Amino acid sequence: MPRELSPALFGRPQKPEAMEESHEPMMPTSPANEMPMSPPVHPPQQMDSVEAQVFSAQLEGLKERIHKMTQKIEALELKSRSDEGQSMHKTERVQSSIKHMESIIRTHVGDVNGKFAQVASRLNQQKVNEAKIEQMLDRHAQVVQTFETKLLGLQKVISEQELLLMNYKSELEAARRRK
Repeated sequence: MPRELSPALFGRPQKPEAMEESHEPMMPTSPANEMPMSPPVHPPQQMDSVEAQVFSAQLEGLKERIHKMTQKIEALELKSRSDEGQSMHKTERVQSSIKHMESIIRTHVGDVNGKFAQVASRLNQQKVNEAKIEQMLDRHAQVVQTFETKLLGLQKVISEQELLLMNYKSELEAARRRK
């Protein structure tokens, strides 16, 4: 029993019944991908020179397509490497910018913290000064109150002494008149 090659290998469309039974994926057939139909392949012993030329032309076409695809792949690889290099450069610039911004932010945060500490220190000093002033005012009020109390006491003593002096004077005058 002679073996036959599958016609799907050479770009021939299969019949619908054969497609349903076949488990092999079929190659897409677009006008750019279609290959010229070749005459049926016979066993190698019966291949004539025309078939060999057609087969070799098909092989050359495939080699040329493979070469073009390889060039496209190489161009894509070169472009992807270039894009990767550019993106790495951009990433490095962004990272550098981020580090620079972080250092600026740290500096500003340090400045703000320092100023906040100064304000807090001044506020505490002002509270201490206000407490001292309040204590001085309280002591002054106590001294004034004590002075007023003593002054009232002295005024009372003075008025008592004046009354006593007036009594002595009137008694002295009365005693002089009697004499």
